[in-house]
Amino acid sequence: MNKSCVVTGAGSGIGHAIARAFLVDGWSVVGLDVDWENGRDVRSELGSLGDFVAIAGDVRDESALEAAADAATDGRSLRCWVNNAGVNGVSSVHEMKREQYERVRSIALDGVVWASAVAVRRMLADSGGSIVNISSQHAILGYEGWPAYAACKAGVAGLTRQMSSDYCHRGIRVNAIAPGLIDTPPNEIILHRDPELREKFVTALCPQGRVGTADDVAQAALFLASEERAGFITGQLLAVDGGLTTKGPEVRDIDSLLEALVAR
Repeated sequence: MNKSCVVTGAGSGIGHAIARAFLVDGWSVVGLDVDWENGRDVRSELGSLGDFVAIAGDVRDESALEAAADAATDGRSLRCWVNNAGVNGVSSVHEMKREQYERVRSIALDGVVWASAVAVRRMLADSGGSIVNISSQHAILGYEGWPAYAACKAGVAGLTRQMSSDYCHRGIRVNAIAPGLIDTPPNEIILHRDPELREKFVTALCPQGRVGTADDVAQAALFLASEERAGFITGQLLAVDGGLTTKGPEVRDIDSLLEALVAR
């Protein structure tokens, strides 16, 4: 039976790269995304690479999660679920609107909780598997103006450890990835609007001297999913950040860069 993987938020950015990496590695992939209509080119590309099923739906909708799981277990064995879908919101706590926080939380944290519940039920009924959660450097480092996103991504890291503890003895490994600055559409304004500011962001956030790519994260997800390569790894938060989280206090310089970006 073919091994399958569900990837949430597979229509763009990191999710797209993860789905592509798994397909190239021979997996069957089910991609869940809220907007495959605008992602038709991505859908077509992924379909050309292997056994790919696109499910249109929101991670806040349990029926969409179940539909993705059904597709992944139709003649296949669900061996991995990647919780990638998320949104961010920039605002300080004292200025943040409740609806803004609840939107971020409902997708970036609650969506991971309920998607994981669906994945675990299916994996317990089969022969186990692997869950890979996409957390963030914001779970480790603090930046001015990101409380909702930071709280959710830290929650994902904590949830990862808890689920690992709950299910490792039942054949389910749970790990998370904490990406650094990655060249994806949400970072367009930082990386592609102003060359001078781009260089400053790279200096402040990328000790290796380059911006991360979605493929960097995808290959880490593929590694963690592999029973052969990562079968003794569970409950871990893997930083894929070019050394950012080893850098120390000078990373706070990013606050002044963000102020400069807003001013422009």
